[in-house]
Amino acid sequence: MSRPRSELDTSTYAGRTAARLAELRERHGYGMNELREALADLDVVVSASTLYAYERGRDGGGADIPLNAAYALARVYRLPSIRELFPER
Repeated sequence: MSRPRSELDTSTYAGRTAARLAELRERHGYGMNELREALADLDVVVSASTLYAYERGRDGGGADIPLNAAYALARVYRLPSIRELFPER
């Protein structure tokens, strides 16, 4: 049995970034393992648990994504710019 998700604190930039990452993944229809595999196809190795931590705001949330992973995520989501991966403020 899985435990219920806690709400993100979107009053912080890390929380807003985490929410943005979750929204993009869900909009594109990826599960965590599917996203991990898509990133691996771009030679970026990230565990599903790390991706989950980015989306839950843990350890700085999405604000702590390594640059190579951020660029790969932007490619996977077909974003025109890496800036669109992150919230404005």
